[in-house]
Amino acid sequence: MLGIELIREDPEKIRKDLQKRGDKEKLAWVDELREKDEEWRKLKQETDRLKHERNVLTREIAEKKGEGRDVDGEIQKSKDLLEEIESEEEKKEDLRKEIDEKLMKLPNILHPSVPQGESDEDNEELYTVGEPETPGYSLRPHGQVL
Repeated sequence: MLGIELIREDPEKIRKDLQKRGDKEKLAWVDELREKDEEWRKLKQETDRLKHERNVLTREIAEKKGEGRDVDGEIQKSKDLLEEIESEEEKKEDLRKEIDEKLMKLPNILHPSVPQGESDEDNEELYTVGEPETPGYSLRPHGQVL
């Protein structure tokens, strides 16, 4: 599986590889993955900010309770923040699943020596070991052997 970092840092390398493979469908995924990754990173920053805000509020509540002051408004605000955090976390998790699903379907990068072609016919034979044997009997398709 390719890492999102590679797509983030060198999308052109992925595009060239997919063009070499002739995979036009997955070629569009590169930009889509970059957009979704950017969205995921923004959601992560937002959830981190909300968590920090809630932690600060929780400390304030503890201090005010220790002083015997009313904290009902702060407690409600903390509950609202928690709901917002949970909602954002769910969105972030769903987005991460979408990203990972596409990343798992993207092929690895081809070795530079792999020739570009439409089918197996375009492959190059690098070397042959020995002579191919011809059996003394007729061969059957593998489905008929059983």
